[in-house]
Amino acid sequence: MKAGPFYFLHEKAGARMTKGAWGLAEGYADAKTEHFAVRNNVGMFDFSSLGNIDLKGGGVKETLQRVCVNDMNKLVPGKALYTTIVNPDGGTLDDTTVYMFDERHYMIVTSTARRFRTLRYVADHAAGKEVFITDITSGTGILCVQGPNSTPLLDKICKPAIGDIEYFFFKKVEIAGCDVLVSRTGYTGSRGYELFVGAEDSCDVWDAIIDAGREFKMQLCGTQVSLMSLPLEKGYISRREMNDSTNPYELGLGWTVVPDKDTPCVANEALKKIKERGPANTLVGFVAPGRPEAVVPGTPVFSDGEEIGKVTSAGFGWSVGKFIGMAYIKSEHAVFGCRMRLLPEKGTSVEVEIADKVFFDPEGKHL
Repeated sequence: MKAGPFYFLHEKAGARMTKGAWGLAEGYADAKTEHFAVRNNVGMFDFSSLGNIDLKGGGVKETLQRVCVNDMNKLVPGKALYTTIVNPDGGTLDDTTVYMFDERHYMIVTSTARRFRTLRYVADHAAGKEVFITDITSGTGILCVQGPNSTPLLDKICKPAIGDIEYFFFKKVEIAGCDVLVSRTGYTGSRGYELFVGAEDSCDVWDAIIDAGREFKMQLCGTQVSLMSLPLEKGYISRREMNDSTNPYELGLGWTVVPDKDTPCVANEALKKIKERGPANTLVGFVAPGRPEAVVPGTPVFSDGEEIGKVTSAGFGWSVGKFIGMAYIKSEHAVFGCRMRLLPEKGTSVEVEIADKVFFDPEGKHL
């Protein structure tokens, strides 16, 4: 089992810990309490299992242009960019955030499960170029402070203050005498920040946030909301939605694809053809009546007796007050308002309504 720098601090604080590939805080209170703490006040959780890859050198930008669908020319020092990394067929290998420090220095944050694969893939495309790649995951902790009161809380302890950071920008600050990179990004759909902390500084930064958080009644949170109900309400994709054969258009991430870049992506021609003919499958949202807990990832989806796809994520959306989910289905059936039937392995079939997968704050006002 891998453990991040905050693992024992979670244990000491009374978290229920998971025991999978990574030891993570599953939760502190019930899911509803933690969920609404982030939506209405402020919560903190740990994303240290994400991969952190540091890239330096004159060939970094060209390498990233080749493996990413988005355009690195959108970046300036201090800005972050969301993108997917794809194979030559357009299949999604990972979704990442790219951080630009200067023209010769970038960082990419990968998903937990695909860290090593993404590292190798980027390294393969950097071969022969002036690119120096360092996996800094083990020396880095990531604390996420999310919710409408995240800004005043962090302003109390950050030097300089962070209230001026715009969405998807970042800067370096000092907390309790420690250097911290604060990024106004997150995976919750609420205004918040991700703090990149040196592993040796984890205790000092944790204690400073805990002390400042008492004034705001900050809630410690775990994966039961940080990986489940909060991102699900926003339609944010996870490893459950991605695989090597799903492309950005099928995932609803066509907005990240820039086809005509100065350095074309390896999947440029494949993605152009997919856009022209339309994606074969589409990731949609759905709303189910009641609380059909038997509906889980992998549950088959039917329409008029034909299997048209599978559920990828499902659970109760506390902010919207409904059982919601996402399913990957044949595109001809992806019509909002239409109905489809889910057939759980246990229990009775469930009729659901197809909906936009962004259930909470579709205008992004809470970011």
